[in-house]
Amino acid sequence: NAYNSTEYILRDVPYGEIILTTHLYGAYAMIVLIYLHMFRNYFNGAYKRPRELQWVTGVILLALTIGVGYFGYSMTGDVLSADATDVGRGIALSVPVLGSMAEAIVFGNGTDTSLFIRMLGFHIILAALIGALFGFHFYLAEANGMMPSQRKVNYKAPAVEKSSPEHKPWYPYNMLFMIQLAAFAFGIMIFLPSVIDAMRVIHMGVPPIFDPFPQVSPSSPEAAFVPPYPPWFLLFVYKAVDFKMFNAFGAYSALMASVVFGGIPLIYFILVPFIDRSNNLHPLSRPFFTAFGVLAIIYLVLLSAWGVLAPGIP
Repeated sequence: NAYNSTEYILRDVPYGEIILTTHLYGAYAMIVLIYLHMFRNYFNGAYKRPRELQWVTGVILLALTIGVGYFGYSMTGDVLSADATDVGRGIALSVPVLGSMAEAIVFGNGTDTSLFIRMLGFHIILAALIGALFGFHFYLAEANGMMPSQRKVNYKAPAVEKSSPEHKPWYPYNMLFMIQLAAFAFGIMIFLPSVIDAMRVIHMGVPPIFDPFPQVSPSSPEAAFVPPYPPWFLLFVYKAVDFKMFNAFGAYSALMASVVFGGIPLIYFILVPFIDRSNNLHPLSRPFFTAFGVLAIIYLVLLSAWGVLAPGIP
């Protein structure tokens, strides 16, 4: 029983609370930082030569991180994870021809045990893929060198400074910088859940969607009072499923909503280095691509907020 196992970790395993909550908030931090990193590099034109492959691996890492977050989120067995897996099943079942097979592969044969085994299996597989791909991504970052200031290269690609006297090798400069960032991040990951735990003592809390602790069991009478929130980082896709314009696709409506609001933007970001072939780096010299990036941010924020305010409402 996934829910009872999660509660056991929280109540009875030494340091179980801090292990579970920092794991969850570490995942949240990872997703937020990947988005910030991607959009910062997008507006700076860091996807241009010689960093095309580096950019593509970064976008794939974003998709894998959201996937590993979804499967991890679905393992706690609480009412929110049950809602997330139900929507996931609906999307999988709407895949043409292979729907039933896709649902069985990802979500099991309908028993709680098979569901949990698959959630755990995919969580570990995707985490391993992230580790391997990050190693390659990091290698490319070092091979291409850190992107210098746009001003230094006169806002033109390729922006490379490895031959510059100001270039700093990875060891010890970048290594120490990364260790410092990791220490700050880990401190925040321990601090925030601890503050929320302390707030519970004085009967304060956070919205369920950001709570580091599981909500009630799906079989609890209180489950009906918990809004059907998906993971916050998938709110924009879950809200897309509510759009009535996809009803025209019948059984394929959930799949089409996911493709239009999730798949197409992902494909665009993967292909953008091969679409924008100019050597201009300044955002104002790339008005179409800059405008699309701004719209992408507005779209993510707007749909996510809409998902919080009206979850599951057409």
